[in-house]
Amino acid sequence: MNNVEVYLTYPMADLADRCWADILAQAKNQDLFEPISVVMPNRNLQRWFQMYIAKKGHTATQIKFLYVETAIKELFGSLVQNQSIEAFSRATLRSEILFLLYSDFHSKESKWPHLLGKIESNDNQKLHTQLEAEKTATMTRLFQVANQLARHFEDYQYHRASSLEEWKLASSNVTDLFHDSRFHNDLNSEEYPLYLEQQSLYQTLYSKLKQSGGTDQISLSELIQQLNTSADMTPSKPRSPLFLFGLSLLSRYHISCFQLLSDYFPIKFYLPDLAPLCFNQPTDQKRNDWNYIRPSRSEENHPVL
Repeated sequence: MNNVEVYLTYPMADLADRCWADILAQAKNQDLFEPISVVMPNRNLQRWFQMYIAKKGHTATQIKFLYVETAIKELFGSLVQNQSIEAFSRATLRSEILFLLYSDFHSKESKWPHLLGKIESNDNQKLHTQLEAEKTATMTRLFQVANQLARHFEDYQYHRASSLEEWKLASSNVTDLFHDSRFHNDLNSEEYPLYLEQQSLYQTLYSKLKQSGGTDQISLSELIQQLNTSADMTPSKPRSPLFLFGLSLLSRYHISCFQLLSDYFPIKFYLPDLAPLCFNQPTDQKRNDWNYIRPSRSEENHPVL
């Protein structure tokens, strides 16, 4: 990575002190009305950071807090010269998916029966009979499915980017540094109809979005590809650094994105160093702690996700 600095320490208070000192130093060298971007993993750590610096008599009024995926989308969007271009939002995805599911629900032969009702047969008339009694319940169910699928498709942009490129019949490895952000090949079979129907729905959705949104509505991967032709590598004035605080669980695709962003922004990571915490504990206590924090089910092995 270019222009990247990494700070490792523990406890978190020491890490916050170093990050805040660098933020104050940066604030003295830039416009008062230009916000300083700080990327946080979640709202809880953001509030803790705000309260911690408030206890020291400071305020975070000049800081623009972002979460990882919001930051990736906004920063790549800011680098594209054509500012009318934007990545698909979740609201756009949800409304278009709802329209497609509603049309499919009222068709004679459903394309996505498992997504609509998760029934075993393809008898769409049976689905009508089950839900015909209450139209409000039908629309509520369709909206819930559309909202869930919109969230999945948005997440897939960051965690299954290579698979989405294959679904779109496109090929690009610009942002996939590790070339592994894809679903397992075994899912592409009739044994997993939910996966196949998601793929079919996404292809239909993507085609419809491109027709209705034109060139201004694009996917995240297409937005990132715009950097090859439109981003300014040498801006008129130095770009403000990007501060990333406490991000201990970045995915490989996130790292790929920040690797590309480091060509345009100075990036400073402030990461908790958990190694001393692990190795300084007694063996029995350490093993119990590991068992306690281990997830009960790995989403990575889920047949759909």
